[in-house]
Amino acid sequence: MPSKHHRHLRGHRISLAIVSALALSGAAIAQESGSSPATSQQAGQHSFDIAAQPLAEALQAFARISRQQVTFDAAALAGKIANPVSGRYSPSEALQRLVEGIDVEIRRGTHGVWIVRPLPPASIPAAGVAEMETIVVTGTHIRNVAPTGSPIIVIDSEDIRRSGYSGTEQLLQALPQNFRGGEAGASADVNMSLGSQRGFNMTAGSGVNLRGLGANATLVLINGRRISASSGGTFTDISMIPLDAIERIEVLADGASAVYGADAVGGVVNIILKSDYDSAETRLSFGATTEAGRDEYRVSHSMGRQWDDGSMMLTADYLHQSQLMASERSFTADVPAPTSLFPSNRMASAVFNASHGLTDALTLKGDLQYSRAERFLVTTSGNIRNESNVTPVRRNAALTLDYKLASDWNVALDLFASGEVARSQVHSYLPDGTPGYDYRHVRKQEQQGIELKGSGRLFDTPGGSMRLAVGVSYKKEDYQRTIDLWSIDHRANRDNTSAFAELHVPLIGKDNASAGLHRLDLSFAMRHDDYSDFGSTSNPRVGLSWAPTERLTLRTSYSTSFRAPAIGEEARFSNDGLLAAQLQPFLAADGTEWVPVVVWLGSEELRPELSRNRSIGIDWKPAFADGLSLALTYYDIRYTDRIMLPPFEMDILGDPELQAFVHHYDDPAQLRTEVEEAAARGIPFLDYTFGEFGDDPLEVATTAYRYMWTNARRVDMSGLDMEIRYPIRRNGHHIEAGLDASLIQKIENRLSPASTPFDMVGTFGNPPKLRARGSLAWSYQGISTAMNINYNHSYTDTSGLADRPIRAYTTVDLVTRYMFASGGNPFSDGLSVSLNVTNLLDEKPPYIEAGGLGSHYDSANASPLGRMVLLQLAKRW
Repeated sequence: MPSKHHRHLRGHRISLAIVSALALSGAAIAQESGSSPATSQQAGQHSFDIAAQPLAEALQAFARISRQQVTFDAAALAGKIANPVSGRYSPSEALQRLVEGIDVEIRRGTHGVWIVRPLPPASIPAAGVAEMETIVVTGTHIRNVAPTGSPIIVIDSEDIRRSGYSGTEQLLQALPQNFRGGEAGASADVNMSLGSQRGFNMTAGSGVNLRGLGANATLVLINGRRISASSGGTFTDISMIPLDAIERIEVLADGASAVYGADAVGGVVNIILKSDYDSAETRLSFGATTEAGRDEYRVSHSMGRQWDDGSMMLTADYLHQSQLMASERSFTADVPAPTSLFPSNRMASAVFNASHGLTDALTLKGDLQYSRAERFLVTTSGNIRNESNVTPVRRNAALTLDYKLASDWNVALDLFASGEVARSQVHSYLPDGTPGYDYRHVRKQEQQGIELKGSGRLFDTPGGSMRLAVGVSYKKEDYQRTIDLWSIDHRANRDNTSAFAELHVPLIGKDNASAGLHRLDLSFAMRHDDYSDFGSTSNPRVGLSWAPTERLTLRTSYSTSFRAPAIGEEARFSNDGLLAAQLQPFLAADGTEWVPVVVWLGSEELRPELSRNRSIGIDWKPAFADGLSLALTYYDIRYTDRIMLPPFEMDILGDPELQAFVHHYDDPAQLRTEVEEAAARGIPFLDYTFGEFGDDPLEVATTAYRYMWTNARRVDMSGLDMEIRYPIRRNGHHIEAGLDASLIQKIENRLSPASTPFDMVGTFGNPPKLRARGSLAWSYQGISTAMNINYNHSYTDTSGLADRPIRAYTTVDLVTRYMFASGGNPFSDGLSVSLNVTNLLDEKPPYIEAGGLGSHYDSANASPLGRMVLLQLAKRW
């Protein structure tokens, strides 16, 4: 609603940056298109300066210098020392020199990913390059290609170690494209949230919210598969995934419903779990905030085995985190005590995966994941103190049969099942300690499905191999919510069938390249989804990637995406969608008195949310700085028919933007009739006026407010992402600088099609205009240090009576590790010690006039933890 609290905060036009980038690229084209063959050949080489050191460290140095992806198991390579490599070489030459004489094998796919693994004992040591097994990258079902037109953000094991974080949620919340707040955000400090959907985060979980479009608009996958949602079905709790079990995280910050179906509006986060282990590793860590409050400790153990035709791996993890109270921070001292900022958390997890070749062509793969958390939090509001014991339990299982055909095709049959049960026991108390009401709240969500897909080469063209992926899938979802206090037992189920196809067309490749046309790729994708409860939808995607030179690539993409109504709180629970009705006081339209209002709770008949995503970008590796890489991406999103709950504030009757949800009656008898008819159908009626309007407030009530889920909102968003990487090698010293930034131009929001748009960016509880994360890492032999700087731009505090500026929020993280050299000592071999300090300077959150429950910080844009110190010991066996 347009007001002093929602003013347009316009900045410099993004188009100027795009024009400048294209002008720069044009200059680069003019400079490089006339390069000689010798110069072009040199462009494929890099200056390597890698000292003899543990092979795992050397491979990380190789990846940073060559800017190519390398996959390996550090534990399996323990004890192996790499050869020194110094001089200009192609990546293939450098890698072979690095491992020459070492009993490892190198495999490479057509998309440039290298795999380094130990040879089986019976093999002859060699370091030749062979064709590796097919790999599927996030954003496409086609094997051995990356999604055309859209960049993939990869957070690998080295990035995870350098981050200094102990939880998966912390790692992803630091991503500039991610936002921890908003009306549909989800974070552990849920008590301080002001989001309209905070009530659905009953487990105090943490979600991923790409672009700030809502955690329900980001699809989270584990090993490329969907898992059951958490709490109210509106997000996936990533804190239930132990960080030590993760090999890497791939993030596609673009619409991807043409590939994955529902929820991939803001993008996709694919969490790849560790596999192919052939050793064991134990990790112990202990940390605490330097200001009174939270401490944590973690114990994890991973072990794996490999054999001629397969492998298996098991990771077990236990985490304990103490509660952080509002009374332990100055900026939450006004919050009624006792109230939790962060709940206590005890979580046990186990991850198992295995793979075995049944024949030369047929492989059986399976994985299991189990996590169980016990969380406790207390909330004090008004005269009531609620103590909640919450126990979420998640189980995931998948079984895959992968068959490799002789014609360069793979066919995979995937069976999967996932479920999460969240149990909450709530005890309420009055100020004098007298027990109030108690209730038990249980949410169960389950899904099972099957998918059959094939991918392979159609035929060869002068530009390369044209590839196709096709598939069909079926998924069934079940949801149940029970609250014993009100005898609520809601159940819903849904079936979803889909068919999809993708085509990758390499128009220009190495065999038909010419000046200004080094490479040209085109991709098409289409997916049709049919749901049993609200209909069907079809979504296309088109991507184009043009490389005028080897060092420069221009790309663009267009797609539509959708989000299905969540089977949880947004599902219709009765024939007319009503969940309950309640009577409570609201300010009259003129603001002079309080009047009783009947609030209808539930859901309208819903349809899918729809989005249109467009992007254009540039990837550049300039010749003047070997190893430097720059990526810029401009995106534009139009998100319509968004499922929303209208605002729930005391002055809604006088807000002209909300009158579409308000119904005035000429006679109180008319409203009473509707309430009584609903009660006769079993709809609960709750009176929260407490005698303020007499013994029978329906005698004077003439207004109703439809606080129900409805397709009404529209959001128009645009912005720019930037990524810079620059590795430097000098005399055995390895230095790498990096910068990731997300600049949001606008987030224009309309509460209904007829509403006036207002720009939310840079206001309280919403994303700031600029978020950035800079990094500087140094390593020499067994010592390494990384410094990360997190920046949130200044914005406007709209929480009080008058708008006021909020200062920028900058925190510094420092990670230092020492890895003992291999010397035959059974104690020190494979041992490393790390000291991680997050928020090194103990930066306090910027002051906010009126945050959640009377706090003075913005939980959407700052953390209340403060400085935290973590000591970690790791031992490879």
